[in-house]
Amino acid sequence: MFTQFDSEFYSSVRGALLIVFIYHIIIYYQNKRKLYLFFSVYALLLFIYFLRDLIIKDYTIGLASYINYPLQYITVGVYLKFSRELLQTKIYIPKWDNLLSLSIKILLVLSATLIVINATVGFHTQQLIFYFSLPILFAFIVVLFVKFSRINGVHAKIFILFSAIYYALLLVTYAGYIYHPFNKFLQSVEVNPMFFFFIGGTIKIIMIAAIIGFRIKELEENRIKTELLLSKQIIETSELKMTALQSQMNPHFLFNSLNSINNFIIKSQIEKASDYITKFSKLIREILKNSQKNTISLAEELSNLKIYVLLENIRIEGGFTYEVEIDPQINTDLVKVPPLFIQPYVENAIWHGLMHIEGEKKIKLIISKMDDLIKFEIIDNGIGIAKAKEKQEIQRDERLGFATKATDIRIKTLFQSEKTLVKLEDISNKTSSGTKATIVFPLVEF
Repeated sequence: MFTQFDSEFYSSVRGALLIVFIYHIIIYYQNKRKLYLFFSVYALLLFIYFLRDLIIKDYTIGLASYINYPLQYITVGVYLKFSRELLQTKIYIPKWDNLLSLSIKILLVLSATLIVINATVGFHTQQLIFYFSLPILFAFIVVLFVKFSRINGVHAKIFILFSAIYYALLLVTYAGYIYHPFNKFLQSVEVNPMFFFFIGGTIKIIMIAAIIGFRIKELEENRIKTELLLSKQIIETSELKMTALQSQMNPHFLFNSLNSINNFIIKSQIEKASDYITKFSKLIREILKNSQKNTISLAEELSNLKIYVLLENIRIEGGFTYEVEIDPQINTDLVKVPPLFIQPYVENAIWHGLMHIEGEKKIKLIISKMDDLIKFEIIDNGIGIAKAKEKQEIQRDERLGFATKATDIRIKTLFQSEKTLVKLEDISNKTSSGTKATIVFPLVEF
């Protein structure tokens, strides 16, 4: 069984190598990883070498004499190339990686040199040079494995162990051909020296396949970790962006309110100033409390907005009516919203709409549910966007323009959804005037 190269054992090993080559070359073409390319080429070279004794009776003459030993050098070179890729020697042992790269080139040069020597001097000289180079090659591989042991990871240790077993069995094969007493012993037990090479090749191919699987799993885990870290960084960046926008927007309102208090004091309107300061201080506490939060409950937002509206009612001569209509399906204690996101639009309605009309002044806030979305409509009966632009109110008030723009960015940054919408429209007609601000984003609950 172990002397006939057409036996089931040898045939099954060759078949397995061919399957391994085909399988990994297909994977290489799918993902273009060099690891698969070098492994598939290595499996193919072993397959070709293991065909030698099946189809060639005498490899000392003819074309076979040219490819036998050079093929072995090329096979070792490809194996070292695969080792570099698998163990990432360029990263972990860069100095030795350079030497490894040089040794691969030397092996390729030696392969060509053996072909030339065989053509010019003869097969036996080629054979002599090859066997003379074997101790040097094996010594280099031993030193290389010692250096490989510095690389962290179970895959490196397994690679070294099974590669050592492979090369030990390869030495046994060479000894079976070179050392006469051992050759006679193998003949007496009916075992061909190549049997050990076949065993070693099988063990190594199984080992490499297992390590590649391990490395793929490791790379996939690292990819997932990287994606999670990137996702976390994106969230943190978004939170920082939100905080920056809030810190820029809130001072505008605070500055405006302090001016109002100052005006009441100048005009000696002490009671108005006192009432304003009481409400203002309560609102300030809420703003400070929520300044580090990306979201608060809708109930809190409406409560703070109510205080803001009361403050503005104190400032405006004659005041205005403020009405809130909430969809019964909405639980305001559970719905998440950005803090102080409605206020800029209400402020816009007051100072660019209501301030320029006579008679009843109205602002209505309508909150409704649309499937998985929540919609806010701030409707006023002011002069409308077109007339406000004519008066150049909007252009002059860069602060308020920034506040509404900042709210738009905050909502889109927070919810990261294509379904978010922030829109301002003039609803004026022949009989009435006004502006409607519409804000839509995903309905998210605590």
